[in-house]
Amino acid sequence: MNQDESTFEIPDYIMSRLQPTLSVGFPSKQDEMSILQYHLPFAQPEMLAMTVEFLQHSHELKLDFSPRDGINLLRFAIKRMMQDKNHPISADEAWQEALEKCLGEEAVDLESLAQRRKRTLGGDAVPLGLADLFFDPDDPLHPDRDDDDDDDL
Repeated sequence: MNQDESTFEIPDYIMSRLQPTLSVGFPSKQDEMSILQYHLPFAQPEMLAMTVEFLQHSHELKLDFSPRDGINLLRFAIKRMMQDKNHPISADEAWQEALEKCLGEEAVDLESLAQRRKRTLGGDAVPLGLADLFFDPDDPLHPDRDDDDDDDL
């Protein structure tokens, strides 16, 4: 910038729009399993598998459950199983309870949750649903366009 009175610094709200961003997707099934095993080496293999399947399914539906959610879910389930030795709870029951308590009741039915989010204004892929204002639904650059649509062409 020139150092005279006719120039001024660019405001932060403009600078934030000029800075590049990098979109990072979710990990693969194997990577997600490795992450969970690293953080919870004492977790039962069946509970790890249920969690990875849940997370992978949520990624397919474009829901925002992360490996961190999986770690919290497993920690809750493991603590719940160890809570009362006189009244044991199965791994499946503890996992289901943890799912509801940690991620909410809507996480039990991922398909319904995905449909509800899709029906909302533009979904959660673009803030405020602005993609529909700037792109035709068939536009290949539309941010909410499914990659499966390309197979039909």
